[in-house]
Amino acid sequence: QKALGVKRLQAPQPDWTEKDYNEFYSQLRPENDEYAIPEGVEGLEEVPDIPEEAEQELVDFAGQMGLTQGQFNMLYEQYVKMGVQGQELDAQAQQEEVTQYRTSLKSEWGEDYEVKVRQANEAYAALSSEIPELRDLVETSGVIANHPAVLKLFNRISEVSGDTLPL
Repeated sequence: QKALGVKRLQAPQPDWTEKDYNEFYSQLRPENDEYAIPEGVEGLEEVPDIPEEAEQELVDFAGQMGLTQGQFNMLYEQYVKMGVQGQELDAQAQQEEVTQYRTSLKSEWGEDYEVKVRQANEAYAALSSEIPELRDLVETSGVIANHPAVLKLFNRISEVSGDTLPL
């Protein structure tokens, strides 16, 4: 009895053309392909900000694929989770690289490691206060800030300049 008066969709047929499929999917997906972006993602306490352009690309893709709102929600959730996982893998790889850099410099500088790193940091602090672009560059990534070449450069600047660096 519940089926009385309810619009039924014809199941896709083997001889359907692309036009037939488009008509079929247009009855399933949201009107005008206006997908609602889910509020949260299961398994994540906080959903990262996703650029509007990226969200719109996902919405456009879902419309092209003829997805329902439920299917779009699943796609969106997986997209966000993969992005978070990628960021976590990047952070882990960066941390491993920084650890390798520190190990290498500790081996090279030996007992002088702590002193030379402190001198390099002091030289960096002095110069970056006068050159803000330097701070922007170095602080963009822990990999850059901890790269042996960067630490050696600032250590060398410290040694050459002595007490003449601005504070």
